[in-house]
Amino acid sequence: MFILDTIYFNWNKSSAINPPRRRDGYSAVFLPNKTIVYLGGFGPSGPNGSGPISWLPLDEVYLYDTINSSWEAKKVDGTIPAPRAAFSAVLGPDAQRVIIFGGDTNSTSKNVLYSENALYVLNLNTIKWHSPPTSGKPPSSRAFHRSLTIGKYMVVTFGYGYTRESENDILLLDISNNDEYVWTTKFEPQSLISTPQLPTPQSLSHSNINTTGIAIGTLIGIICGIALTIGSFFLYKQYKNRSEVMPTPGDEITNKYPEETLKERSAVVEKKSWNNFFQ
Repeated sequence: MFILDTIYFNWNKSSAINPPRRRDGYSAVFLPNKTIVYLGGFGPSGPNGSGPISWLPLDEVYLYDTINSSWEAKKVDGTIPAPRAAFSAVLGPDAQRVIIFGGDTNSTSKNVLYSENALYVLNLNTIKWHSPPTSGKPPSSRAFHRSLTIGKYMVVTFGYGYTRESENDILLLDISNNDEYVWTTKFEPQSLISTPQLPTPQSLSHSNINTTGIAIGTLIGIICGIALTIGSFFLYKQYKNRSEVMPTPGDEITNKYPEETLKERSAVVEKKSWNNFFQ
């Protein structure tokens, strides 16, 4: 067994103890608890793997813990499927069941499974096999195919053991109801991402009007604020200049300074004020 580190892209050989006997044509399913379950296949028969190469029984499955790198063999009860290899297996939508389909076997004279023996379910909670009730037209069994889950469907693709003139290359099994699976030819896609509601032309028009009104109102408010600030500043400066030039009660400034002198003084004060403003 080899492990590919998909972060650093390094291959490593597993050093886990008690691995299952060597085999091929098996199926493997990755479970939510980071465990891989291995089922069936071709391999040495016999209790110690010393017998001839044969189809391996499904009364025992092997679990590989990817976190702790350890193996565990599990005995399985229930209605045990016939030994098989070159079959497919998927995890059910509820992540509580492994569903297998098809394969070839040594339980029949032509090593081909009959359609009524092709489909089985392994309950991961009870560790028991059972043959699920189905409706619809059951297809012929097939081997060396592939299966995957899309939404509520187990999709079976290609393989051999069926007649293309009478059956499709793609099979659909509705596995949404655990009490009864349904073979169907109708695919109903389920949206995994909700599509946002597109705005209508009317809503876009109202939105544009509201946005324009807000923008205009904001601009007018800014201009008025600036004008009010500048106007207040000049009024304050004008008041300050007048207070410096105009005499206060009791002063005899008109007698003390001639008229020309007052004008010159006023011009000096005004020039000084403008210099302070620009500074």
